[in-house]
Amino acid sequence: MREGMTVVGRDGQAKVHPLLAVERNARQAFLSAVRTLGLELRAVSARKKKLPRDDRLRPWDDRPISYERWVKHKDQIMASTRAGSRPEEWWAYEKQMPQPCDLGDERITLFEMASSRAQAQNATSPPSGTNCGRGQWLARPQHRSAGRP
Repeated sequence: MREGMTVVGRDGQAKVHPLLAVERNARQAFLSAVRTLGLELRAVSARKKKLPRDDRLRPWDDRPISYERWVKHKDQIMASTRAGSRPEEWWAYEKQMPQPCDLGDERITLFEMASSRAQAQNATSPPSGTNCGRGQWLARPQHRSAGRP
């Protein structure tokens, strides 16, 4: 007896082969996995790929992303970046300099940026503490230990 799309039931009537449902479910699961991974298999699926409704960054997108997308999703991208590092868009759009080659160089560069910014800020801000006159400044803990009321 040959098997095909239909089989003969107990009562002699033709009915749908039970393994067709198994094949249909397996095909749907495969196509769902392919879509989740972002792969394109045109021979398997003739449907057009739907464009995403939002513009958020996905791991398989080409990097660096456009400046408009960077401005729109900057907070999300910065939050998803590991500590002590910056995404390559930050280097390209915020600092206009190439991203350092490895994580160690990147961390050193970021540290140097922070220390030079702190030095520049200290040079332009007035000293903190108490003015004792004649241009002398005492820090608050020294002032309290000097015995003044």
